[in-house]
Amino acid sequence: MESTGKKHLLFVDDEANILQGLQRMLRMRRDVWDMVFVSGGREALQVMKQKSFDIIITDMKMPEMDGVELLTEVMKQFPETVRFILSGQMNNETLVRIVGPCHLVLKKPCDTEYLIYSIEQALKLRHLLGDSHLRAIISELKSLPSLPALYLQLEEEIRSPMCSVRNVANIISQDLPMSAKLLHIINSPYFGLCSQVTDIAQAVKILGLDTIKSLIFITQIFTSLQGDGPISDCLEGLWRHSLNVSSYSRKMAQMLQLSTYEEDSAFKSGLFHDIGKIILLTRLPEVFIECIQMSEMDGIPLFEAEFRIMGASHAEVGAYLLGLWGFSNPVMEAVLFHHRIAESGCRERNGVPIVHIANILEHRVNVQNSLVSVNQELNIKFLQYLSLYERLSAFHDICVNQEVKRKLY
Repeated sequence: MESTGKKHLLFVDDEANILQGLQRMLRMRRDVWDMVFVSGGREALQVMKQKSFDIIITDMKMPEMDGVELLTEVMKQFPETVRFILSGQMNNETLVRIVGPCHLVLKKPCDTEYLIYSIEQALKLRHLLGDSHLRAIISELKSLPSLPALYLQLEEEIRSPMCSVRNVANIISQDLPMSAKLLHIINSPYFGLCSQVTDIAQAVKILGLDTIKSLIFITQIFTSLQGDGPISDCLEGLWRHSLNVSSYSRKMAQMLQLSTYEEDSAFKSGLFHDIGKIILLTRLPEVFIECIQMSEMDGIPLFEAEFRIMGASHAEVGAYLLGLWGFSNPVMEAVLFHHRIAESGCRERNGVPIVHIANILEHRVNVQNSLVSVNQELNIKFLQYLSLYERLSAFHDICVNQEVKRKLY
């Protein structure tokens, strides 16, 4: 890329007035963004052959080559470019087509503030995770998983002024296997509810939209990335581990009397903290198994073996994907630093130290969920700095008590 220091964005829309509107909307960002506006998919691909772009933002409906077709080609030819699509209609057929090549879907019309926020989130992520080793890993994955279709439907409904618990429940209930799995998880010891939840609407009311969305998201990611034999067994262990860590994280946040927002962020961070392992295990199994073997042979934590072999770890891969999918910075940072909290610059009791603690305690309490037997040690010095060290005994009791309940379930 050019050495101007600016980030390079490509906007594609066949309607001239839309492009002109985008130029006006984003005029105040010209000092930091180099923006190119073109009127069609084929022109966009020609421009991209001459110049690298950090992000491409395209309209969905265009003649000759629509937005999905364009982003499919971009995914093949320019895999490092972040791919956004603007769509005014989100029916099931559209969602099925979008989820493959698109990293983030923005509703059309998209207000200026939200568009700028979404772009800056993606750019911040590329800067934070711009290491050449990580880029090499991502490029080897060839095609990155995209947001699940059901999750996108829920996002669309939640943004609607007519959104209701009943509408959300109806969308989920149309997917019978997902509904059954969701109710099974919610009624398990992971949530410790006092009474049985019998329908999706009840689940949404009790747990909230954010928790339900997160559970659907991770469940569909696991479902879409299934493997055979040993890989399937590893995924099952990762599933149990992720659910445990999310539950521990929420209960620790409650014990620390954090806000509802911080509690939800801790839950999501715990649920997603090992999503990079899922990707590596299913998309780069030979390299990832080599990392596991090195961890066992050299007696080092898995993330250290990953750095030795790949130059980056599952934490960076997971944070990269979550950032592309539009998850908030607190979640992305907790995932990124859950092994290396001292590098986070964290000065608060939030998801970063909570997930660090929950992850390690879960590995100790539930050894069968671990991919390797060598685990990381808690960063005692950092936890003392945050006045969390004296809480470790109580945190450990949370883990043990839940495991007892799970075995009785």
